Amino acid sequence: MNIQEKLDHFKQVTLQDIEEQKQSTLEEYQIGLNTLYLEHQEEKLKQSDLTTKIETEKQKRLINKELSVEQLKITREINERKAELKQALVQELLELLEKHRSTEKYETFLIKQIEEALFWAKGDEIKIYLDPADRHLLTALQQKTKAQLQISKEHFLGGIRALIPSRSILFDRSFQTRLNYLVQSFSVSDILHAYTTEGGFSCPQ
Repeated sequence: MNIQEKLDHFKQVTLQDIEEQKQSTLEEYQIGLNTLYLEHQEEKLKQSDLTTKIETEKQKRLINKELSVEQLKITREINERKAELKQALVQELLELLEKHRSTEKYETFLIKQIEEALFWAKGDEIKIYLDPADRHLLTALQQKTKAQLQISKEHFLGGIRALIPSRSILFDRSFQTRLNYLVQSFSVSDILHAYTTEGGFSCPQ
């Protein structure tokens, strides 16, 4: 092999080596670009997920706030309606009670209450009071119960009130006290069931 052939061979080998290195470098560069691209895409997805999560939480808080406001509004409206219904119901009960107080059943009811008060007095002095509006029943009730009755200076919607001084006991069977208890302690449905055929309101004694 002469010098020219050797030069040509060297040139060929050198060019081949350069081409291989260039190809290897391009492949490494391409791999690097692909890696960067994938990392970039992954980062963007993470940022997107974070943004979505933040926005979702924001919307949840907004919805919960709106629901809370609406719930308070509904609760307030319900309470107002209950108050109106209770007031109307109490007024109706007062009208029914007024009618009942003009019946014989009401007088019978008072006799039972007076006898019960006398029973609890057990012979001790007792002061039994009638509502001023029941003054017309005073004589008849005294004759039928043999009790000394007095007319109260205060109106209490009917029923009786009695005081046993020796034991400082107040025997309160007035309709006013029972009605106040119902209004303060019971719901509308409780009041509906509280009015009895005897002319009173059921509540703890």
